[in-house]
Amino acid sequence: MSRTGNSGKLRTYEDFKEAYFNFLDNKSFTVCLSHDVDNIKKRHQYVTKFLSNPAGQIKSLASSNEPYWNFETIQKIENTYGVKSTFFFICQEYQSNIFKTIYDNKKAARYDITSPKLVNIIRDLDEKGWEIGVHGSFGSHDNIDFLSSEKKILEKIVGHEIQGIRQHYLNLSIPLTWQKQKEAGFSYDCSFGFNNKIGFKQNLFYPFNPLDSDFLVIPVSLMDTVLFHYHTSEKYWDICKNLVDDCISNHSILNIIWHQESFSEIDFPGYTEFYRKLIEYCISKGAKFSTSGEVAEHILCYGKKR
Repeated sequence: MSRTGNSGKLRTYEDFKEAYFNFLDNKSFTVCLSHDVDNIKKRHQYVTKFLSNPAGQIKSLASSNEPYWNFETIQKIENTYGVKSTFFFICQEYQSNIFKTIYDNKKAARYDITSPKLVNIIRDLDEKGWEIGVHGSFGSHDNIDFLSSEKKILEKIVGHEIQGIRQHYLNLSIPLTWQKQKEAGFSYDCSFGFNNKIGFKQNLFYPFNPLDSDFLVIPVSLMDTVLFHYHTSEKYWDICKNLVDDCISNHSILNIIWHQESFSEIDFPGYTEFYRKLIEYCISKGAKFSTSGEVAEHILCYGKKR
């Protein structure tokens, strides 16, 4: 039995688990695909990645196509499988100094969120059913002014309220960050996970409420950069299959981060094909695909309907 009390709000981890299972609707587990948009244009990477692939960097530099602009590629792939994802965009003030992203990479803004080309693709994604969220700047994790400002910038672009956020580099100060996000008007966060390994942090398999309010945290358990940087190639697929097996056993949520720039075959060979393979495998295992926002909306409304 749910312990929502007289207010109709969900309170305990078990409450939220119950609400999540109601959303799951007898499917084996849930998959939330997401893309952190850290870079849309290749800059210092021509230099930093040159030694590992000089021919590819020269080819990339000479090409008229921007290798890190992969929004249409992602749309095409996901349309093939009838799934939608969430794009998290950095909305802090843009700094044009190319060296800023080298010596202060975490804090540097990588692109101008208000540029017409980017505004057009964000609106296109939003209108066609992809979810748009804020990728909170590195210094926003404890700053209500930054969080509020970045949320308003993105809301002005899409013309409606933004519900979700993921902090850049998964930078969290617990529980302060969640308190500030809630104050800024976000209804859910997708920053709770590991930067250096695959799996569920603290064995939290389901969305949970860290505050005594209508706010949700959706755990992250798989990130492309962690998979490919911390493990050997012969283990990639077994690691992912084992993670999916865990999700099936627990009927849990598989929240995947696959960076937008990772679809550049020159700099990240094999990442795109692996993404396809992962989607196909999850489909074969009876997964329910959903955006993070759809999960959050259902769970947060669940208590009010009881």
